[in-house]
Amino acid sequence: MAEAGLVSGELLKLAADLFAYAPEEEKFELRIANAQVYLTAEPATEAQRGYFLRLLKPDGKEVLHQRIADDMRHQFFAKELSFVWVLIIDAGGDENEKEEEEEEGKNAAPFSQCFSLKFQSAGDFVQMRNQFSVCLFESKLDFGSLSLEDKEWVQG
Repeated sequence: MAEAGLVSGELLKLAADLFAYAPEEEKFELRIANAQVYLTAEPATEAQRGYFLRLLKPDGKEVLHQRIADDMRHQFFAKELSFVWVLIIDAGGDENEKEEEEEEGKNAAPFSQCFSLKFQSAGDFVQMRNQFSVCLFESKLDFGSLSLEDKEWVQG
């Protein structure tokens, strides 16, 4: 269940088991039992707000900090109480390295990894699905075009 009294920036805090898809085995394998799952809001620009999925080990060490966006290819599975998504990591370095690689015919493909969070209760699953949906929707808003009243509502 979500904790009461979340500090500024934290929209949701839950616990879930983190699994990573192993293509060789064609199954999800447990990576971190009882991971701490956070959905956070961070100011990105004057007109935009960034929303992030953060995962920490039980000892508090951060293992993932990913911007919530459509390219996550996320899916929620109520029957399994799970959330599945893809993390895409650009394999290229800085812009100069990318230009040199293109000239040499080397195009480093981005790396992707599929993950799953399995929640401990239906209540946690529903809270994650609902808050994630709000974050995804609001990540597409142009806050600069909102009225002052709407900005205050979104910022809580």
